[in-house]
Amino acid sequence: MEKVKCGACNNRFYIPTKYFITLYISNLMQINEDFAKWFGLILSDGHIRLRCLEFYNKEETILKEFETLTARLFNLRTKRNQPTKTRRVIAVQVNSAELIRNLNNEFKISEIKKGYYGLPEEFMNSNNAIKAKLLQGLFDGDGSAVYNKKHHIRCVALASAKPKILRDVSKCLSDLGIKNRIDYKYGKVIVSRKTDISKFHEVISFTHPKRLEKLLLLVS
Repeated sequence: MEKVKCGACNNRFYIPTKYFITLYISNLMQINEDFAKWFGLILSDGHIRLRCLEFYNKEETILKEFETLTARLFNLRTKRNQPTKTRRVIAVQVNSAELIRNLNNEFKISEIKKGYYGLPEEFMNSNNAIKAKLLQGLFDGDGSAVYNKKHHIRCVALASAKPKILRDVSKCLSDLGIKNRIDYKYGKVIVSRKTDISKFHEVISFTHPKRLEKLLLLVS
């Protein structure tokens, strides 16, 4: 049988069988910067189903990045579902029961989405570059940059209804040298000091163009 090279898996080879997809996806579940960004996007704006996942976002730049990362990491095709009366944003759909199974087995992603767990230990114990990319994914989905000159409000914030996520995001920010505070009442992690906002821009930043534009105003 012909051997197939898996370029993203340290150039190892696998013989194609009916289990090839399982082997391929499982071996790609390694922590790197691309996977950290993809995982952060899923945690913020993803919806996990039994046999597929959907990613929702209004910003075309973020949708394209998610599609590119999905193809690069897992060699999986994506499908765009247009807005409906009940869902007013584009959804990028990834059909793969094996991907969902591996995400649940290795990272408990469904339980994290429900608020039972915080960020996976694999990310919490990783290096700063991995943490920065994970946070970038989270902030691109659920973050904001607020610049209100009239009311003297300048901050970067991440919103979440899950206290464990807020706690772990705060911890990761602190690990990166970014001072922050948690507002549990309103469900936010907030970075407000200008030096820390500048550090956020330097280390994490946004890919989301509108939020990046506001962030640049904050650091100017």
